[in-house]
Amino acid sequence: MGYTRRGRFVVLSTVGLLASGVAGVATAQNGINISTGSALATANLEGLRATSAEIIPAHGPFGDDQAPSAMVRLGDATIANACVLLSTVDVPIIGEVTLVGHLAGEGGLKAQNLVIDATDISGALTLDGAQIGAGLTSPDERTNSGGIAVVGNVLDSPTLEVDVLGLTADKLTTGGIRLEAQRGPGSC
Repeated sequence: MGYTRRGRFVVLSTVGLLASGVAGVATAQNGINISTGSALATANLEGLRATSAEIIPAHGPFGDDQAPSAMVRLGDATIANACVLLSTVDVPIIGEVTLVGHLAGEGGLKAQNLVIDATDISGALTLDGAQIGAGLTSPDERTNSGGIAVVGNVLDSPTLEVDVLGLTADKLTTGGIRLEAQRGPGSC
């Protein structure tokens, strides 16, 4: 009889569970909700284009009243390439491991009614029909209807880096997904 290599077993089991969870989420047709809670994920987005955009100050996603965030609501959005670095976790015996997700493929990543809750957004963007002011968005339980918002008809960005607290979408479709576990902090 052989023996079980615990390190490999832990890593492969973790990656397998995460991959099946992400694959199930990526093919969801009736809406998707992902929240990283206090642990952040960093997303590097290339070739983002959305039919409408609203950037609103809000409190955290999914009932987290303590976490301030920028709520970015996008209409129909396409992203040519996306790389997501989930927060590093300490795996016994193995050490620090970061799950890296590459989302791209033919047609890129497509989302309907995408909402990203972010603590930080950086990069270049163009917002056609831009308006900045109070009362430009529909109020909801996470925003103040009198609060200041930035809205526009079309958003284009060649590259954005986003520190993500949570994400929701009515539908999310990708032409391809590749997940890998990297030792240490990970990179795209």
